[in-house]
Formats: sequence, C-alpha cells, structure tokens
Amino acid sequence: MKGRQVLLTGGTGGLGMGVTAAVLVQGGEVTIPYHNEKEVERLKGKLAAAEFERIRFVAANLSDESVVEQLINDMGRVDVLIHLVGGFAMGKTHEYSFADWQRNNVSNIEESISALNKALLFLLIAVY
Repeated sequence: MKGRQVLLTGGTGGLGMGVTAAVLVQGGEVTIPYHNEKEVERLKGKLAAAEFERIRFVAANLSDESVVEQLINDMGRVDVLIHLVGGFAMGKTHEYSFADWQRNNVSNIEESISALNKALLFLLIAVY
C-alpha cells in the first residue's frame, strides 16, 4: 500500500475510521470525501498529527456524478478504491418502511456505481 493513492469513501464513519488508520499504517496516501465537518474532526482526534500530511479531506456530495468525477480527476490517479460510504437507519426492521429502505438502498447503489465507474479507468491502468 506504500505510496498508493487511495480513495476512501466513508473514511470518517465508524468503520472508516479504523480502515483509514490501517491504510495510513500501511503507507497509503488517502483522499477522503466527506459531507460532515464534525466527522472529520472526530477522525482527526483519533490520528496522530503527522498522519494528516497523508490525508486529503474533500467536501463532496457523492450522489452527484460530476462531483465524483472532479474528485477523482483532481487525485491524478487512483490505485485503490475503498468504498465504505452508505446510509442506513437504525431501528426495528418491522418498523422500517419499504419507502425508507428503497431510498437508502438506491442512494447507496448510486454512490457505489458512480465512485467505481469514475475510478475504474484509473484502476485499470494502475500497475501492481
């Protein structure tokens, strides 16, 4: 992972904080798109200041395909895509409406496909 350009969506979330730390330990250069500044601050509170030099935080709406394309183009190259972003609702399954389920899953699928689609050209030319 040393020196690899890593696009890590969801890097400020619960799972993402652990994955971000692991990628940094392995030497990756990380770009983390985010939508909530408080989550960025929470992640920063769990990392050593020296690690911030290898993280690029970018405010981005991943449901907007043009924003995803710009984010990836600005990276110059993408060697690794780790896609952890996704919404869900906590609660009892039998109280979760089908409309809410559809809204979350459509959003999750769109963001996943958009990130993969735009990163794929870079991933295909990455040499390992």
